[in-house]
Amino acid sequence: MRLLVLLIVVEIYALVFVPLYDEAGTAALSVFCLVTAIAGGMLGVRGGLFVALVGLLIHALPFGVLVDIEPSIITPIAAISYAVAVLACGVGFGLMEEYRSSLREVARTRGAEHTGQRDALTGLPNRVGLVSRLEATIARARGMTALLVLDLDRFKDVNESIGHAAGDELLRAIGERVFDQLGVRGHAARLGGDEFAVVMPETDERAAGVLARQLSDAIRAPYTIGAHELFIAASIGIALAPRHGSDAATLLRKAEVAMYTAKRDRLAWTTYAPVADEPSPDLLALTSDLRHALERDELALAYQPIVGCDTGRIQRFEALARWPRRDHDVPPAQFVPLADRVGLLTTLTDWTITAGVRQLHMWLASGLDARVSVNLSPRTLLEPDLSKRIAAALQASDVPGSRFGIEVTETTLMADPARAARPTAELRRLGVPTAHDHLRPGH
Repeated sequence: MRLLVLLIVVEIYALVFVPLYDEAGTAALSVFCLVTAIAGGMLGVRGGLFVALVGLLIHALPFGVLVDIEPSIITPIAAISYAVAVLACGVGFGLMEEYRSSLREVARTRGAEHTGQRDALTGLPNRVGLVSRLEATIARARGMTALLVLDLDRFKDVNESIGHAAGDELLRAIGERVFDQLGVRGHAARLGGDEFAVVMPETDERAAGVLARQLSDAIRAPYTIGAHELFIAASIGIALAPRHGSDAATLLRKAEVAMYTAKRDRLAWTTYAPVADEPSPDLLALTSDLRHALERDELALAYQPIVGCDTGRIQRFEALARWPRRDHDVPPAQFVPLADRVGLLTTLTDWTITAGVRQLHMWLASGLDARVSVNLSPRTLLEPDLSKRIAAALQASDVPGSRFGIEVTETTLMADPARAARPTAELRRLGVPTAHDHLRPGH
């Protein structure tokens, strides 16, 4: 609107200040009228038409005077022709501008779609792009379609030890290896965080397994990031369409179930098996309730006294997690594996440690000579930041490490003694004793 007003002001200025009754004045008015009509056209067809009409109306009086006084300067036919030319310029440039605007809008839309389906870090399709490609592949497939979901093992260590910039560089390098390894056989994507995915059309379970092994080997090869040489592995889950599902959402969920199974069992890759999945409404409700129970501090600890056989005196209290749900208590044998499966085990462990240390602080403050120990799962013991989390809990409650202990199953140490040695040594430096337990965590 401001531009329209400006153009009309220019028209009036020309009418007032340009000499009207000679050829130079007529030429000047013509130029002004054409220029303003073209400028109006930059606002679109309506803008060009409006400015052209206003210009012709403003110039109608001097044109009429010129026709009467000096027909040699301008004739009625010339005036009509000129008016048509002005209107054509306004409308024509308006059409051109609207066409260019439509092209720009299409380009912006395509760019937005491209950006919305593309991972900014690696340049690979993101989860939205993967789902789109997977749906299209399944729809036109004549044979099986394989979906492989890859989750990097202990990627968090890289971010914490040498920084997030190095972690991003590592993710880019892994994305390139996955893309190069796949070639023209399918589509690669980054789902987010340290998760990648691969869609392989027209395949079978054996070929999908071969690809999983190739991807695993490629990812395991060393990386040079700055001054560091890094090694990392991936856990891979495979789901096949239509065997395991005929839509992208189902296939993605089952591939992730297989991936978590591979991670839990320390396998390089595995194919989805229904026995590892229980997609029942009760299980979904239980998962949701467990998440809320942890957020709202609705779990409880039961303290089992450990009595020395020789002295008959209480040596320590073993903290056992309990979940008093609305209608019934959920046994640890049910909710501890569930927490492991749905990614809540670390949260559950941290809650248990914090609650146990707080209770120990209250006992010590009341004068009770007490010690408390908690059970840890094998995977939790091997988490690289475990000692830091325990140290933070002890410091927050002002409890000495010698009063707090960790219990682990013997199988934890036997399965991977080299990896278990480091966290146990870190716990000893905190003064936290470790003991062997033949029971599962939380029991």
